[in-house]
Amino acid sequence: MQMAKLNEAVHILDKVKDEDRQVVQQFYRIFRGLLKSYDNNGIMSEVGQFSGFENLSDEYIVEIKEKLLHMTQGLMGLCNSIVNNTSVHLLWYFIQPDQEDLQEMNEIVKYLSNTYQKKGQIKTYQDKETFIKEMEEYGLKQNPIIAFVSCNNYEEQNDEMLDSLFSILKLKETHQDKIKLQGVILQVDCEESYNMLKEETQEIPIKLEVTYDYFEFYNEVFKFMNPQEFRRIILCDDINLYYLTIKQKFFSLHIDNFSNLSLLEFEPEKINLQQKLEQAIDIMKKREIKVDKLIKAPDMAQKLTNEISKQYKEAKRNEQDICGRILKLYTMESAGLYKFVNGCLNTLNEDIIILIWDLVMLLRIALQKYDDSPYTAIKIQDLVAPKLFRGINLSQDYFNRIIKVGNIICLASFSSFSLSQDVALQFILQDENFSKDRASIIFEYEHKISTYNYLQRPKSISQLSAYSKEEEYLLPPSYLFKIYKIDKPNDDFQFFKVYLTQGNQTSFQKN
Repeated sequence: MQMAKLNEAVHILDKVKDEDRQVVQQFYRIFRGLLKSYDNNGIMSEVGQFSGFENLSDEYIVEIKEKLLHMTQGLMGLCNSIVNNTSVHLLWYFIQPDQEDLQEMNEIVKYLSNTYQKKGQIKTYQDKETFIKEMEEYGLKQNPIIAFVSCNNYEEQNDEMLDSLFSILKLKETHQDKIKLQGVILQVDCEESYNMLKEETQEIPIKLEVTYDYFEFYNEVFKFMNPQEFRRIILCDDINLYYLTIKQKFFSLHIDNFSNLSLLEFEPEKINLQQKLEQAIDIMKKREIKVDKLIKAPDMAQKLTNEISKQYKEAKRNEQDICGRILKLYTMESAGLYKFVNGCLNTLNEDIIILIWDLVMLLRIALQKYDDSPYTAIKIQDLVAPKLFRGINLSQDYFNRIIKVGNIICLASFSSFSLSQDVALQFILQDENFSKDRASIIFEYEHKISTYNYLQRPKSISQLSAYSKEEEYLLPPSYLFKIYKIDKPNDDFQFFKVYLTQGNQTSFQKN
């Protein structure tokens, strides 16, 4: 369903005069495809039985109009419900505010509502019980939540502030992490109170920020609403925490067939690539988002654009040649393409990903259309592809949260696997994040082959690489995996072994 299309439908139909059969007929034809899937009262089949509108009486035209209007308005309600259930809910409890606090609170609510109208909804409370009760209600509907608790006299309201925080913790523990608490912001009255509360909450096991002025309050909200985490792996259930407006488009990267799209439409000059990359880099610099320093290099946007333009020029509009050249560029460390595109995708920041989207699509189409059939070990006649391996290091806390049997995980960026487990082990040991206090993992993946998913198979690219012995296979972004088995480290193998199969491609639609 498309919200804009439904808005347009309701707006047009509401203005139609009862006797104007031509406008009703035009409406039906424009929105027939949209409404057909959601027709519960037989309108579409009724019209079809009469072979169009020509044989319908004026009275029946009026009836059709009323049914269509009722149907589209119902769909609008459904769309609004979907938006509400996928928006971040900002719930703000203020302990005993005075008149000045209330005025300031109203101004902040107005600003936040305008700023995040497409991403979030904000509600205020002066009663703790209602605040906690509604947090539970929204949370169990799988709404991502940011909780605020404010006070104007911490010395006197210390107990109430901490009691509110512990109530939030108890709620989260009661429902065993089913409530998607994105974070908590505690606001106090002065720097002294700030220091006290910081010390008292340093062992709290949730994402927590403390502030004592409104400027920092805005800043903390901004950070929660625009995540700056660098994650190679995320839980499918956590997608709403990061992608609110591009979720459907993001997941289409591993589901859709892009073979009907032409790479010739993605030449850098046609898509203003350099300008978009410069804007993405500017956001990363201004927001101090942690990425590889190569990505923020002053000439990176121009260098990458020139390299890609060169491949198009030398391929002389031969699309298969363009595919091979783009993927070869991806494998070249000196070009910086794989570091740039994957670094941006792993920020999980919508603003950045929207700006680099054409670059992502360029690489995704090249991967889809590249003919690896002479080289791949994945054959259509096989029921199961050879095992593929990937090594990765995660913080122990993050590992404990997401690596569980039955979980569906998502690799946010283009991801390399190898036919060789030894190669995956080498990547663990060479990773700058490798250390004793982190969880080192070998993923083992078997791609089940069918006619439906063969086009979406991991593609062999080792023949394009200077490191052909790595036996590299590349998967597109947003690939979903289901964890079906975990082996713990032992005397024979000192790393976690996590066994993967394809995740349900409709898993994300629940969120």
